[in-house]
Amino acid sequence: MKPKLYISTLSFILISSLCFAQQKEPFYEQLVFDFYQTQILKAYPVDKRINICGYVAELHHIFNIPHCLENIYFGRDKNFEELQPYINKQLSIDSQHFELDLRQADIQQFRIKKQYSNKLPKLQITSPHIVKEKGDRVYVNIYEEHKDKFVTFHLELNKQGEIINWCRTVALKMIVY
Repeated sequence: MKPKLYISTLSFILISSLCFAQQKEPFYEQLVFDFYQTQILKAYPVDKRINICGYVAELHHIFNIPHCLENIYFGRDKNFEELQPYINKQLSIDSQHFELDLRQADIQQFRIKKQYSNKLPKLQITSPHIVKEKGDRVYVNIYEEHKDKFVTFHLELNKQGEIINWCRTVALKMIVY
């Protein structure tokens, strides 16, 4: 009886560890886009349809520190770094995180492009970043570029992809003659 119990227990532990090890990593850009389209656009609607490209390589933009998030001290820009293993996997064309699923995108709200042009407004998303000392949170920015302003939505997620907090900043474009 004891050998059967031992083998059963060992099999259960092995199968459980394989299942937990195989958990799928969140697709952060998709998660923040879905949140943007369902929550943020309700709070901050736009007048024109937004141009968006579904390929992550076209979407990625320069990351800005989210100073507007509460109770977080970021220090200098150097404290942030890209989530490098995630990005390395993502750049493989076989990756499941290579292209956004835009089938649920509202065509009244978005104009889906194969590649970006200069048409505005346009939406871009940064690659996921973490704070070097504290790798338990992931930060992603969403940028709306309009004719007269840049709107940035800073999103804070946990490693499982759940959105914890977000905030908005606006920068006006200055035209110098």
